[in-house]
Amino acid sequence: MATDPIPVSTGKVMLHPALLSPGQRRKAFRAKGTIPSVECWVDPELHTGPCRAESPEERAAREDVARDLCGSCPARRLCADYARRACPDSGVWAGMTPDEIHRVPEAQVA
Repeated sequence: MATDPIPVSTGKVMLHPALLSPGQRRKAFRAKGTIPSVECWVDPELHTGPCRAESPEERAAREDVARDLCGSCPARRLCADYARRACPDSGVWAGMTPDEIHRVPEAQVA
């Protein structure tokens, strides 16, 4: 698996799958055939964070809800693979924060 950041971006900022267009999702997930449906597309701010500052308590609560939603997402493994390649610095990806992405073994992401 590649470890380079993938090229789906706007400038230098990597995009969360919630913000990707269908074509960008196909490219990011290297999908052939059906494009994976991502649960975070329904409420991107839940996974990427609000435009305004949030308290640590608000952030923790938002991330807990995002983790729950990720738990049932059919693209969870693809999202985790994407996050490992993209090396994000914010957001919730496959139920993990950027600090957790490389600490959680791939086998634990089902």
